[in-house]
Amino acid sequence: MAEIDHFQGDRLLFDQINRFFHETLGHGEVVILSGAKFDKRKSNKSFYRILYNKNFFQKSCPVDEIENYLKDFQKQTEQSWKQIEINGEDYIFLCMGESKKQIVTGVFKLKGEVSETLLENFGKMVTSLNRSNEQLKQYKKMEELVYTDDVTGLFNQRKLNKDLDSALIKHRQIRDKFSILFIDIDHFKSVNDGHGHLVGTKILFDLASLLNCAVRESDYIYRYGGDEFVVLIPNTGPEIAKKIGDRILNTVKSHTFEVKRPGSQDLQEFKLTVSIGVASFPQDAKSREDILEIADQMMYQAKKTGRGRVCFTHDIFDTTVLGEEKTS
Repeated sequence: MAEIDHFQGDRLLFDQINRFFHETLGHGEVVILSGAKFDKRKSNKSFYRILYNKNFFQKSCPVDEIENYLKDFQKQTEQSWKQIEINGEDYIFLCMGESKKQIVTGVFKLKGEVSETLLENFGKMVTSLNRSNEQLKQYKKMEELVYTDDVTGLFNQRKLNKDLDSALIKHRQIRDKFSILFIDIDHFKSVNDGHGHLVGTKILFDLASLLNCAVRESDYIYRYGGDEFVVLIPNTGPEIAKKIGDRILNTVKSHTFEVKRPGSQDLQEFKLTVSIGVASFPQDAKSREDILEIADQMMYQAKKTGRGRVCFTHDIFDTTVLGEEKTS
């Protein structure tokens, strides 16, 4: 049986079931349906949805009759399978698992003999796999809550630390490099102090959406805390990371943030800038703590040299070599 994962476990499982009964044993195509549990208070005329093999089901199966037998079959949840004659042909109904509200059933046309013991054991095995898959999905949902920032919907610092550890392991295994951007909103304290934390919270939420639009799909964004954000850029050195930082900088500079005044429909408009520090692994650091600290230092260097700019270690190196202080 195929290994089941969070993203494609159902499809892999259904493919394997269809291949086993249709190709290996020579029976009809397997159709997978999800049906609402029987409720006497509801008519549930169209109570099912097709999870797998939809086209085959609509073209080759007696839809109305199968729907009626599905209702009868789902009432008998203690049975893992049942053989039913429909229009002179035999079909196997196979229970594949259930949740609080749904029952998943496989249906295929019987062509020749099939072992009752095989059906019984197969039904139990698939039900167990489906239950494990559902538990995995629930675990992933809970994990997402643990790693999600409440205000912005971005990943949080806990997830950043976990992902940085994974990036370090990947580097040791395949020498994969990566960079991070440390982002801080300029003069954000004056926004909170002058307009209130509700306004500040809305701006943080809008900035998170803006960051999502400015980075690549392969990049990861985290709210580090307060008005600080971190972007993890896999398989990227400092020069490309700085270009991504410049794009973020220009995107924020050109955007007008609009927030409703408390107790009013009038909009307040805000223009903001950010200061961004860049650090890369392994060029600039040898550990998770080091790369965060260096990127943070680069961000503060950007603030010291005028704010609203991107700074990375080459800037500091150039300043030292030239023996002169940089201005913005």
